Amino acid sequence: MSVAPVWADTKEYVAVSHRWENSKVPDTTGAQLEALRGFVLKQKEIQYIFYDLMSLPQGDDRTPAEKAAFAQQLPNINLLYIGCSVLIMLDRSYFSRFWTLYEAWLSFMQATREGLLSAPEAKLRCHLVCIHGTPHAMTLALKEEWLGCSSHSAFQKLSSPDVVVTNMSDKEMQLPKILSMNQLVVDLMAKRATSTETSRPSSAAGSGVAAARNAAGGAAGGGTPNFLDKVKIIKEALEIAVTAPKQVIAEANEQMGLPAEGALPQQADTLLSELGL
Repeated sequence: MSVAPVWADTKEYVAVSHRWENSKVPDTTGAQLEALRGFVLKQKEIQYIFYDLMSLPQGDDRTPAEKAAFAQQLPNINLLYIGCSVLIMLDRSYFSRFWTLYEAWLSFMQATREGLLSAPEAKLRCHLVCIHGTPHAMTLALKEEWLGCSSHSAFQKLSSPDVVVTNMSDKEMQLPKILSMNQLVVDLMAKRATSTETSRPSSAAGSGVAAARNAAGGAAGGGTPNFLDKVKIIKEALEIAVTAPKQVIAEANEQMGLPAEGALPQQADTLLSELGL
């Protein structure tokens, strides 16, 4: 399980938070599949979906290699719900299950240099969809309880005996992580910031970028560089090999650790600002 998308906070990845409707089949009526299909059709940027039945080896007939992979992946599943977009499939039983409430709380948080903090409602990464006739008021109840909930408070709530889990070992494994996750986020965000700094062009490269900017300005008749000129500057500054503007912007965002927010011209302006150009 790669954690790269988690800290890129990209909309290309979505993790599904849902309840298993019985011990063998999570979606007995197809309602979850229909909700997922409707969501993906509206969110055109999605390229990767995490749905545990399909993404983690399941069942009693797993090979030794699959069991080993599952044992490595399950303890780190919380990382997906910290940074990816999250689709919450809300039904009436969602409120009593450990994994669903844990995933919902994680989706309400954001990774910052100060640690794991509750995200403003306008910047939430999660999308709530009601299934099985669940009333919309339940989405408000979920936000009321978990939006703004601190790590300590989440630990207390999820430790409660009325929050049930099929395998108690899962709860025992994940609960301590709630309290230690804040320092993990601080460390990873510091590492990301260091990586971003080292990706900035050196003074020698900067002179080359300045030349590229001047050349772009010349191509623009001495005026403000247009979008393609800006892409060329970014491409040379970060030594990007691809040529298609969309791919250049995507790779530049990844190198700089920036989210792909807004239209491509807006992203280009953000990149130039981060590069100090």
